[in-house]
Amino acid sequence: MFSCPRASSQPQVLRWLLARGVSLDADAAAVTIKGSDTTVVLSQRWAEVYRKSHPGTAIQISGGGSGVGIAALLNGTTQIANESRPLRPEEIAAFFKKFKASPHVYKICLGGILPAAEEPAVSRAFALPLTPAARAGL
Repeated sequence: MFSCPRASSQPQVLRWLLARGVSLDADAAAVTIKGSDTTVVLSQRWAEVYRKSHPGTAIQISGGGSGVGIAALLNGTTQIANESRPLRPEEIAAFFKKFKASPHVYKICLGGILPAAEEPAVSRAFALPLTPAARAGL
């Protein structure tokens, strides 16, 4: 389970990243976001909302894992890397070596574990109050 900002009310995070954190070539056909499978749906929802106010912007989103995202950023095949874990020291060093700067990290989501059980007594023992947004996965 992930407690994340509502996709419909938080496209400003994507807007902010695109305005400040992403360098786009004039000839770029699309913005690409690669990385953590955990954040794919959230990124897709933000992109949908963003496109409503920026209809000419194509945004391509794919998962594959946190390591895929940082590798794609380092080899120039994505502008934004989604990570669901802290960057490893060797990834930070590789980023600094390539870009001569430290990576900008923006926390967009807080992850957690939700125990699931079929037995009603066990389920009641672990019952936690969940917001409607948490139940919906937003």
